[in-house]
Amino acid sequence: MKIVNMKTLNKTQLTQAVQMLTDELPLGWPTLADAEQEVRGRLNPCGTPDCLWRYEGESAFLAAVESGQVVGWGGILPAYGRVCELHPLVVRRDRQGKGVGTMLIGALEDFARAP
Repeated sequence: MKIVNMKTLNKTQLTQAVQMLTDELPLGWPTLADAEQEVRGRLNPCGTPDCLWRYEGESAFLAAVESGQVVGWGGILPAYGRVCELHPLVVRRDRQGKGVGTMLIGALEDFARAP
């Protein structure tokens, strides 16, 4: 399994990430349109093609990819000063309890600690 910047995902993998929100977190994202808006908004917050993955100095969106399939993803958002909010964190149901979320959180923590 690899942890990658979500900006590097191909269209099929981004669709997997979108579907995962609706499948695993339907209270927050009840429709595919809701989930797609979340993913697009997080990966391109300024709405332009050249928008940076790391914006406002502290945000990151990472995916766990195994055999070309997205099995989980998560992000951190700046909250106040050097404090970050984990939002969202989602793991495909068949991979839950197998360390995917732990691996994502570790990578996001490393990102947050980096200067």
